[in-house]
Amino acid sequence: MTPVTWDEPTYREITGVEVRLVCNYGCNSVLLPWGINHVIYTATNMKNGLSGICDFYVNIEPMPCLKLRTPGHGAISCDTWAYGRYCSMSCNDNYDIPAPSPFQPATDVFTCGSSGQWNPTSYVPDCSQMRDPTKINLPTDLLYYSGQCGSPATLSDIAQSFIETIEKSVHSDICKMNEDCTVDNVAITCGWPTSRRRKRALVGRRLRHSAKESPVEDIEKTTDDIEESLFEGLQEMHISMKLGVGVSKVNDVKVAQEKLQDLAREVLDITVSEDSGRFSFFMKPHAESEYAPDAYLLISEHYIDCPDGYVAGRNNTSCVACTTGHYYDTISSACHKCGYGLYQDEYGQVSCKSCDTGQATKHKGSPSKADCEDQCEAGQFSTSGLSPCIQCPLHTFQSLIGQTMCFECPDGRKTWNRGASDVEQCVHI
Repeated sequence: MTPVTWDEPTYREITGVEVRLVCNYGCNSVLLPWGINHVIYTATNMKNGLSGICDFYVNIEPMPCLKLRTPGHGAISCDTWAYGRYCSMSCNDNYDIPAPSPFQPATDVFTCGSSGQWNPTSYVPDCSQMRDPTKINLPTDLLYYSGQCGSPATLSDIAQSFIETIEKSVHSDICKMNEDCTVDNVAITCGWPTSRRRKRALVGRRLRHSAKESPVEDIEKTTDDIEESLFEGLQEMHISMKLGVGVSKVNDVKVAQEKLQDLAREVLDITVSEDSGRFSFFMKPHAESEYAPDAYLLISEHYIDCPDGYVAGRNNTSCVACTTGHYYDTISSACHKCGYGLYQDEYGQVSCKSCDTGQATKHKGSPSKADCEDQCEAGQFSTSGLSPCIQCPLHTFQSLIGQTMCFECPDGRKTWNRGASDVEQCVHI
């Protein structure tokens, strides 16, 4: 809706009788939709009831939106029933754009309001080819509740036993092909539990001490379902480890994910089993309630490792090359837009290319050398600092190239001509 005002028509009855003026929009300050709006004023003689009409049309057209570029290896479609202001992009098979990050807020939907500005951006990225990640990682945490905590030396021994147990399990190949499978990668802390941490639990296991029952029982409850009083007087052992598997070893991303989750659950079973070696140091039932597991398994969302020049795609299972107009930053492991005066017309690069001397780009993230434009010379300026330019007005100067304004001459001095490129051209006249 657009606010619109106009001068109201004036009616006068020759005889001086009162005339009532009514508008079909109520008043002359209204909100009108896009399109043609018919405004009708009716003037009525309050004595004889005769009336006259004055009408006109108000055509509301939105500010024109710049046409969005078509992404490489993809397409963009815009509606035609709403002035072409709602667009979405799509990528070809085996192509994608990087997942959103603080350095690259990705989007595939673009809207343009009456202001003529595209939201959230007018930049449409090229689609990049996907490839398998080098490794899938599954951050995993185990929480075990006990009446006591071990010494630092004991916890270190448990970390070693933790790795040895995995190496002896049916998933021993995980450690053989994973450089993260080391004691240094196992973090064990012990202390009083917190409600915040317990609420993250997904599933629990409870140790059965009766020979007639299965030694390990699933507890299909999260800690949100368990009374907090059951944990009174107990300390929490927190074992944290990043489990990873190389995708090339299993040839399938989904298989790698399932393999890691199976391993995480097996480690949980090992933790609460009676014959788990070092872990049995903590095996002291802490509650008689059948709803109180001895340990909880916390599985965080998986993430993938990609080679330099690639980042995780939107589905978080494939790597996508940093697209054109961007470069891969090895410190943040993220794609960044090329700065002003730079461009990148290739995929998966670790740096950007510079425009020729005397040229710059109007925006960040330029995907082509064609985006490099001539800068305004000294003594000139423009709203973007790029061509076309205008000369500095009289009594102003600009000594740099590519500027968006000129400076007034100091001390009341003036210039003889427009386009002064040095403060020395400002003189007392």
